[in-house]
Amino acid sequence: MTRRTYYLPTQVADELDAAVEQLLAATAGRATKHEALAAILAAGCRQAPALAEELRAALLAELTTQQEAGQ
Repeated sequence: MTRRTYYLPTQVADELDAAVEQLLAATAGRATKHEALAAILAAGCRQAPALAEELRAALLAELTTQQEAGQ
């Protein structure tokens, strides 16, 4: 077990808290908060390649918009 600090936008942190609470409720409190959080993060890690494509496309679109506005 390790402890780390990550800085997130408030909305994302709120959504993460809500997802943890949803998992805790779904397990009738049998899962711990750190187990729920680990499950959510592990699922996100497995989706990293798809998320990378989405992020890359969003950044490219933003760059294109900035370039068009500058011309």
